[in-house]
Amino acid sequence: MNITTLVLEKSRVVVQWREDGMSYVAREEDLPRLEARPDTIGSIWHPPFTERQVVGFEEAPPGDLDRPSWWAMYGYADPEVQVTVTVDDQPDPIVHRIGLVWACEWISYPTRAHVHRSDWDTPDLIRFIRPEFLPPAPYPEHVR
Repeated sequence: MNITTLVLEKSRVVVQWREDGMSYVAREEDLPRLEARPDTIGSIWHPPFTERQVVGFEEAPPGDLDRPSWWAMYGYADPEVQVTVTVDDQPDPIVHRIGLVWACEWISYPTRAHVHRSDWDTPDLIRFIRPEFLPPAPYPEHVR
């Protein structure tokens, strides 16, 4: 079976697309553990999820670092749908396409991203938020 692979340069997030429409997206450092999972847990390969669902990856939770860090996100869209992403106070990231998966990444302090699709009337706002179960941020000035 033909598998196409994309590795995002800054975040090292890996996107794989199989010709049967299954895919997976994961941090490169997590792949050995994910690929070694027993079959009873289920495959890391999955069909596309809903069009409005966006998944994000972060180098560290907002407020944990005193420097800009990488952020990545992905979703699914039919090939004829144009997908662009804008990020507050940053140049627009390149949106990569592989099969039905779109993915992008950028370097910044915690910020907001807007996903624009040609088949939607309004963009979706994506915010990376510090989870409440974490202790207070060491750099609260970088929590939005």
